[in-house]
Amino acid sequence: MMFSYKYLNDTVEFSNGKISVLVIENKKIFRQTLSSFFDDTVEEFFTFSQDFKPFDFNKKGIFISDVLDLNFQNKKLSTKINSVMQQTAVNEYGEDLASIQALLVNLFDKLNQMYDFEYDSNFEIDYPSILKLLPFNIDVSSSDLPQLLISYILLLNKYLKFDLFVLHSIYDFFDLNELESIFETLSLNHINVLVLSSSKPVTVSKFEELHILDSDLCVIDNGNI
Repeated sequence: MMFSYKYLNDTVEFSNGKISVLVIENKKIFRQTLSSFFDDTVEEFFTFSQDFKPFDFNKKGIFISDVLDLNFQNKKLSTKINSVMQQTAVNEYGEDLASIQALLVNLFDKLNQMYDFEYDSNFEIDYPSILKLLPFNIDVSSSDLPQLLISYILLLNKYLKFDLFVLHSIYDFFDLNELESIFETLSLNHINVLVLSSSKPVTVSKFEELHILDSDLCVIDNGNI
């Protein structure tokens, strides 16, 4: 996977376990670039491609604008996870479901016999109905923000098949050790990440590959003048 950016000279490839960091020191261009992700006009600045074929970022990528507000309750994500969990229950724990089903039917019959009128028994207690009683909600009570960010990205990659993650100004939220942990884990999982920043990081980890556009729109690749 690779990308080209309007003001960069060369195409950038996501490879070698590196996190691509695009530093845009020109504030006006930085604002416009960020806005393009909110306005669905990202193609005005970026061209993303895989196997040398351009792809729609809105279908294969996701922009995480605020790491303090990770949407674990994303409807598509929740629906997919619940679907996977339910299918696993049916495939792996059919006997347990059958026992629960039998207990519910037996309970209905006992209750029905206690009164001088009968309830309509023309219904089916099927496995999906039982499993809907179990809310498979992701626990986000952890105060460990780096781990939450990692989990969020890995979940979106695994269950919603997002191949590219664009992060905004994460240097404001994490120290060097936290960043190295985040970047290392994402690299080991072969996750394609592009970080956008308005200034060069004070310290650059071994997992980052910098591409700098200075205030005069001159390109300084990899932090070298």
